[in-house]
Amino acid sequence: MEKKKSFLISAVYYLTIAAIIFLIFKYAIFIVMPFLIGFAIAAILNPTVRFFCGKFDMKRRPTALLILLIFYATIGMLATILVVRLAVMIGDFSGRLPSLYADTIEPALVKGFEFINRLLSRFDGPEESDFAETLAGIFNSIKNSLGGAVSDISVRALAWLSGFAASIPKFVIELLFAVISSFFFIVDYEKLISLAKSRLPRRAVGIMTDLRDRFFSTVIKYIRSYALIMLITFAELFLGLIIIGTENAVMYALIISLLDVLPVVGTGAVMIPWALVELIRGHVGYAVGLLAIWGVITVVRNIIEPRIVGKEVGLHPLLTLAAMFVGSKLLGFIGLILLPIGLSIIMSVLRERDQSSSGM
Repeated sequence: MEKKKSFLISAVYYLTIAAIIFLIFKYAIFIVMPFLIGFAIAAILNPTVRFFCGKFDMKRRPTALLILLIFYATIGMLATILVVRLAVMIGDFSGRLPSLYADTIEPALVKGFEFINRLLSRFDGPEESDFAETLAGIFNSIKNSLGGAVSDISVRALAWLSGFAASIPKFVIELLFAVISSFFFIVDYEKLISLAKSRLPRRAVGIMTDLRDRFFSTVIKYIRSYALIMLITFAELFLGLIIIGTENAVMYALIISLLDVLPVVGTGAVMIPWALVELIRGHVGYAVGLLAIWGVITVVRNIIEPRIVGKEVGLHPLLTLAAMFVGSKLLGFIGLILLPIGLSIIMSVLRERDQSSSGM
């Protein structure tokens, strides 16, 4: 009975902690997100600032400002190029989609229906006539549905671009707070950390330091493993698109390889619809080439991902995928990233505990 009581008390204790953490991440984290981003940037850049200050005897404030300016200039330039190109591609495709449907897809459907109707016309039975009428009704329904869907996609894509443009001022304000807070954080980073350590119990400082080291170590491993996977995917896409004669192969390969890192999207979300559109337009060889590239990338990724991620992080890909799914359901995009990292940290702690207990 005492063991049961102890188990129930421990379960309630840990569930309460988990519920508090969940509520914080669910509701409070977005309010202070700019400051968390600023602190994270300061923590990432602080070793570089400390290196230059110690190596070249530079003052911390101008050194931190210079490194922050270089960091933000680089990130801003890359993000601007990518977002502008992606927005232009989406806008151009959504604008061309109705004419593509009217000039290519609908005539292809009409030809296919006429071909089937000619085959059925060779038979004179009443069953064939009824089937032809039913097929005509189905065809008209499909044509009307596709036409409405194409128009809806174009309207939604343009509305998304308009909404994205309207949300830029809010994003700029939050980004401005993150940039300003990162400057104040990195200028007095050492002082703030020392002050926090002096106000907290030694045990809490040790636990937080251990969690911080594990967190950054796990994040670096994730970034390193998926950067390698993305680089391999980019190389496969670039070579494949060059072989089949695609213009702007570098930009297409870069965008698709970035989308491939996302667990829900993948290369198939782009390559398969692209191949279907090219097939309807009559470019059979090009469509087959796109499908072949997608097949090679899928096979190679399924082979290398478990080995690369498993070797770097020590977490089974199925467990990683489950953590991403549950995290996205609970906390959205933040949970998609943080829950696999937290699970990897927990698994590393458990492995170390098992090794220490087996060693004793």
